[in-house]
Amino acid sequence: MTDNGWELGISDKVLFGVNEDTITPERQAPLLRLGRLLSEAGISDLRVNGHTDDTGSVEYNQLLSIRRATAVARTLESAGFSQGEIKVRGLGKTMPIADNRTAAGRAENRRVAIIVTVD
Repeated sequence: MTDNGWELGISDKVLFGVNEDTITPERQAPLLRLGRLLSEAGISDLRVNGHTDDTGSVEYNQLLSIRRATAVARTLESAGFSQGEIKVRGLGKTMPIADNRTAAGRAENRRVAIIVTVD
């Protein structure tokens, strides 16, 4: 549980390659499945937070994180959510979950988190 909702973990993390912001077919299937399950459960508010590693400028990473979050949001829209039900945020490199000094850590930080918001 986060301050504003439940952050869901799925067995296939939503991770991206360096400078990547597209959803590959193998990433799309679990996202569509998750989106359908949430929609069927009556969930109507999601926040999609995009993140990056610390490579590159603050400005570039901010825009990249927004593009990543938007790509995931579009996939969730394909699963039944409307644009108005999804809030997209780009957090750039401000919230790492792993050590950016290692390749493995940077790979974990290039992610999108899907948060179910509760009122």
